[in-house]
Amino acid sequence: MFSIHYNADYNTRLKEIFKKIEESEDIVTIENAASIRKRMKHIPDQEIIAYIGMADMPGIIYILCLKYGQKPQLIPIPDDVMIRVGECNAANMSYLAVYLHFLRFEGGMLTLEGNVSYPAVLGACGFGVRVNGHVMDAVMTDMHLDLKMGATVYEKRTAFTFSTELSEDADIVFLNKINGFEAEYGRINAMRFSPVADHIPGQYFWKDGWIFYIDGRKLICRKADADLVKKKELVFREALKEYAPSKWEWACKLRDYYYKNRKKRKQIWLFMDRPEAADDNAKVLFRYMQKKQDIDSWFILSKDSGDYAGMAEIGNVAEIYSEQHYKLHLLADYIVSSQCNGVVENPFWEDGEFFRDLYHRPGIIFLQHGVIKDDMSGTLNRYNTNFTGFVTSTEAEWRSILDYPYFYTEKEVWLTGLPRFDELTDRKEKIILIMPSWRQGLMKQAWNEEKHNMQWVLKPGFEKSDFFKSYKSLLENEKLGEMCEHYGYKLAFMAHPLMKPCAGMLAADAVCEIWDESVSYKEAFGRGALLVTDYSSVAFDFLYLHKPVIYYQFDREAFFREHTYRPGYFKYENEDLGYICEDEEALVRKVCGYMETDCQVSEEHKVKIEALWPYREGFCERVYKKIREAR
Repeated sequence: MFSIHYNADYNTRLKEIFKKIEESEDIVTIENAASIRKRMKHIPDQEIIAYIGMADMPGIIYILCLKYGQKPQLIPIPDDVMIRVGECNAANMSYLAVYLHFLRFEGGMLTLEGNVSYPAVLGACGFGVRVNGHVMDAVMTDMHLDLKMGATVYEKRTAFTFSTELSEDADIVFLNKINGFEAEYGRINAMRFSPVADHIPGQYFWKDGWIFYIDGRKLICRKADADLVKKKELVFREALKEYAPSKWEWACKLRDYYYKNRKKRKQIWLFMDRPEAADDNAKVLFRYMQKKQDIDSWFILSKDSGDYAGMAEIGNVAEIYSEQHYKLHLLADYIVSSQCNGVVENPFWEDGEFFRDLYHRPGIIFLQHGVIKDDMSGTLNRYNTNFTGFVTSTEAEWRSILDYPYFYTEKEVWLTGLPRFDELTDRKEKIILIMPSWRQGLMKQAWNEEKHNMQWVLKPGFEKSDFFKSYKSLLENEKLGEMCEHYGYKLAFMAHPLMKPCAGMLAADAVCEIWDESVSYKEAFGRGALLVTDYSSVAFDFLYLHKPVIYYQFDREAFFREHTYRPGYFKYENEDLGYICEDEEALVRKVCGYMETDCQVSEEHKVKIEALWPYREGFCERVYKKIREAR
């Protein structure tokens, strides 16, 4: 959060102060910060500002207010407001930026969405948009993303939506309104889904006879005939040549390809599961799409994948990160994927700025790779994903996406069921399938030069974790092994795709198999008689097939503290949908009890499980129709 300062003495003292604030369980206010104030009394203001860094202006204001024991003064200056705390002219409101997430232009109506932030100590700040000198209000929404130091909110973040009809050229400026004053936001930061940016000079976005671009603190909107578009494109290419001379020719070729081929006879849909595997909802829907001759369908996959040849027998396949993939992406109408990682949206990765105005044009359809039962709004909210279609399977899941702060509406959230349900069949064998979820706290992201993408890898010391020790102990449990042999069952362990390396680290005895990617999920769900998982949504595939589920949750508190989501609407304690075991002894006892009854689910439980599903067939067709109706 804070930059390291050059003065070692002040740096050490400030580091200790911030640690005290971060560890505080109470709200640190001006009134109760006497000890902090005493420790900061002789630290110069400029040292505090340099330590924090002007990029975190709200943090500077908060700390200076603690130091002086007073709230800031607001002093109007031309088109701005100065913030003074004690004896320090700390910052201007114009140091703040507007974060532009989405720009849409349809039927002459321009809609802008983004967020603004401001120091919480200032109280409520208003927001306005000035279009050609005329100030208009925007719709404001709480983002639930305020920033804290310790228990204290020091930076407020608010989302905005603004729409205006464009009939003439327009210059748009964003305004912060505070205590009757107005200050222009000093910069527009283009976020990942904005088709306009100014990272490279000359960047622009063209649509329906209009050009949009950022010029400092202004968003410029201009009517554009073919000559103006050509001129803007040439200016951008000249800047691009200077910015990335080694990639300039390649980028221009791809841009030329787009402009030459953008008028297509049929829509192009690209399908993806994981870059290295085709074994999920996209594969099933892609197979179904071979019946639909009105769509030009392609599957994107690594050529090193063991699934590549098989997918090529089904339909058109393009190698991921190939020239063909890049061209297809630029022309695509939809990217249809079970995943929501970066390559789905932007296969160009760090070179994405060369094509920012183009690569966001396809709609992203999130097929999912399971049923969401917890609150994943922290990662899957619209500001992180921007899905055109968000597939759900149960009414409770559908409602949760609308109720929690995902910022999606009924237009984008589709209750269709997962395409792979069309191919799920029960071929039960005497197999106890163990399929835990991944653990974000035990992993880190690293760039893979060979595969040209970011990947999750295990952190050093993984084998000392409770996760590893617990599953190693379970797979080697003597009683469980003896009872499996007695009832004729065997154990099969299947690691989460992100944690495949851990499977090879788990020693297995004679009754346990380690299943790798050679066993498809469809096969695993079909063959398993009982599922032991923890928090994974694969439980729903077993429930769909009326098979029993046990949740092994020895680390529940740590999981929801360290992982990517929080507890949501789903109650694991609901024994109609599975049983919770918090220790190995209880788990082994429950598994043995199921083996004794041949892993049967009672008729009463079957009725309650059946009530989960609004549909039992036609999943692919339902998703296909929703995509055709989208946008």
